[in-house]
Amino acid sequence: MVPVQSPPRELIQEADSLRQGGHIEDATALYLAAIASNPSCRVAQRRLTKVMRGYELPKQLLDQICKRCTELVNRQPNSHVALENLSYALLRQGRVQQANEWVQKLCYKLVKKTHPEFLRQGWPTGLRVGPQFMVIGAMKCGTTSLYSYLVSHPRIISAARKEVRFFNCRWSRDCGIEFYKSFFPPLPTDGGYLTGEATPAYLRLPSVPEGVRKVFPNTRLIVILRNPVHRAVSQYYFSVRRGNQGRPIQEALSLDLKKVEHLGSAKEIEGVNTKYIGVGMYAFHLEKWLGRFPREQLLVIHSDDLRHDPQTTMRRVFDHLRVENHQLSDYKVQNSAQYSQLDRPLFDRLSRFYRPHNNQLEKLLDQEFGWK
Repeated sequence: MVPVQSPPRELIQEADSLRQGGHIEDATALYLAAIASNPSCRVAQRRLTKVMRGYELPKQLLDQICKRCTELVNRQPNSHVALENLSYALLRQGRVQQANEWVQKLCYKLVKKTHPEFLRQGWPTGLRVGPQFMVIGAMKCGTTSLYSYLVSHPRIISAARKEVRFFNCRWSRDCGIEFYKSFFPPLPTDGGYLTGEATPAYLRLPSVPEGVRKVFPNTRLIVILRNPVHRAVSQYYFSVRRGNQGRPIQEALSLDLKKVEHLGSAKEIEGVNTKYIGVGMYAFHLEKWLGRFPREQLLVIHSDDLRHDPQTTMRRVFDHLRVENHQLSDYKVQNSAQYSQLDRPLFDRLSRFYRPHNNQLEKLLDQEFGWK
């Protein structure tokens, strides 16, 4: 029996525990109960999104999700996450066309809020062409801030969500490229506007570069990179905040490092399942992208440059996208958090591990990063 009377926070905590233990259907039922208890609970709705994107669910449970999300949309027509969840539930049921229509409604509502001038001539009816740019990584390097600055440009229109996560998700790909395109506004045929997305997971996954090249060979690519030791620390604390990590940081990163520090090549290391270490081997991942796209199509920026000199850095980004420069009055840092640093011995071990990968990165890009 689902304890609907319990406060949403308790339900979510219990559901998170069940999900981590592999009891996905029971966890989903509790997320739905939390939403029923408090329809405005965005945490429960976001957890529901994560479940639908990551797991197969039985038809009966998908029917319940559709019913609950339809009620939410009717009650809160501007609820971005309820619309998103409804579209995913429909997609999981094989109702692709209906899912596309709901995603486009989601896109319309977002554009109406952020770029109302785009709609003065009405919602364009032209063919959806997908993204003109992609921010492909890396995770915990500043992609949220970067994307926020990008879509603040009057000629750059946001996707229905920052991270569409299409090319790294098999069941999304199975729904066809038109589903992916539904996340983007139909741009006027006379040009002048751009749209794009930012999915940090794209950088690391080996199948993604060729998948993107096949359908969007001319899209402009952007990567933002951070000192890989600091990036790993940030990802650890992100996992803690999400309830996905219970070990102390020294133990969690040491366990990751022990799996790989004796291995020689990046290819060997990437074959080992690490939570925090593998993402920071940037050269290994970028080589796959540069094997599919010309170097001039890829812009790589340093996260420190974006943080300390956002105006100059964004000018470079806009030049790369071939749009006029646009300055903001305030470059607010997104998803920033304070946390304790590593003890020195572990920091030095990680730095030694990454040193050859950092050297390879600088040679690959002919670009200095200064990570010691």
